[in-house]
Amino acid sequence: MKRFLLFLLDVLSLYGALYLGLIIRYGQDFSVNLSYHLAPFSILFVIWLIVFFIFDLYEPIYFINDFRFFGRLWKAIVLSGAVSMAFFYLIPFFQIAPRTNLLIFAIVFTLINLGIRSLFNHLITKTSRNHTILIGLNQQTLDLAEYLHNNPQLGYRLDYIVDVDESNFDLKGQSEYFINIKELREILEKKSPNTIILSPGAYDVEEVIQILYHSLNKKIDIYNLPNFYEQITGKIPLGSITPEWFLENLSEGHKKFYDFSKRAFDILAGIIFGLIALPFFGLIALAIKIDSQGAVFYKQTRVGRYGQLFTMIKFRTMVQDAEKGQAIWAKKGDARVTRTGRIFRKFGIDELPQILNVLRGELSFIGPRSERPELDKDLEKQIPFYNQRYLVRPGLSGWAQIQYPHSSSLSDAQQKLQYDLFYLKNRSFFLDFSIFLKTIYTLLTRAV
Repeated sequence: MKRFLLFLLDVLSLYGALYLGLIIRYGQDFSVNLSYHLAPFSILFVIWLIVFFIFDLYEPIYFINDFRFFGRLWKAIVLSGAVSMAFFYLIPFFQIAPRTNLLIFAIVFTLINLGIRSLFNHLITKTSRNHTILIGLNQQTLDLAEYLHNNPQLGYRLDYIVDVDESNFDLKGQSEYFINIKELREILEKKSPNTIILSPGAYDVEEVIQILYHSLNKKIDIYNLPNFYEQITGKIPLGSITPEWFLENLSEGHKKFYDFSKRAFDILAGIIFGLIALPFFGLIALAIKIDSQGAVFYKQTRVGRYGQLFTMIKFRTMVQDAEKGQAIWAKKGDARVTRTGRIFRKFGIDELPQILNVLRGELSFIGPRSERPELDKDLEKQIPFYNQRYLVRPGLSGWAQIQYPHSSSLSDAQQKLQYDLFYLKNRSFFLDFSIFLKTIYTLLTRAV
């Protein structure tokens, strides 16, 4: 509902800015000019809303007045304005080329939308009082508690964490958050929280179940921790994963049409993008040869679907034999990357030859990242269920790649696995399309 309300406010802001802009420019005669502007600007407004979606401006995590939100909003408006200029001057199908009107509209919209969204974020942050209790003290509940505390715009105010067995004192520290089962009973008798979240272990405590059963008349929303955690973070908590989880959530029978259609799309899109990119391969190869000695293409063994190995093809972005003898995590500012390599990586140019891997069925455009077998073997030993991410075909981009771009350590690999498992469970046409749009945002932010 918050997303939908914000979407409606943006639509009203766009049309309101158009009306006000025309009134500023033409005064009482604005209605005469409205008929010329309404149709082309309506098309533009669809583009503006898509750009806002790409920039995550409808995600609750950004319903807060901080530098992340204002930075994204400003970038989205600038990009939308640039697209609007190109729209009118490169597509000569309309009777207007409104340079002045477009400028006035952009200024008015920026002021209106900035004011509305700032007020919206303020009200969401200050008025959302969804009193919440976490039942079960473990690392997952502490991680969730920290996440809720750091993101008040999500609307959940954590009141208590219930230690159901009073044995996890090493996790507690000193905090007013922590209570026991007896205190939980007393609290529920006196007042009703809005939300209760149960960790998996809490279901095994009969006293907790009885307390909650006798509180059903209070109309409290009760969630299990894995589902709630997944809903608000977009990832799966590793502490809740068991073999049964895969049996319950990764049934492939109902995904047959999706898998067939996705493969058909990969082939069609691979042919189209391949034909578009092919004429530029010669210039890219020339730039690589001028910049450094070595081959134009870089081939590397990667792990594919069901653990099958394949040879991935990329344009070389590192010095020749950069990984001779061992696989090394790539790091930000890696000295092995060449000058042209930095530019290619920034714009994703080095990935273009992987279109061939897509056409051969070794990769998809959307899916978990394909990793090197040397690193995979180490990660499988240290992270439970790590190799299950290869139940689907790896991708050029994916949910983990856009949510957690950098991976250079075991901790990073654990974080990305949580996102990969979310994708495996929830993959769909809509999620793939969302990832595609947000990949555009990733490329745009690399460029600026």
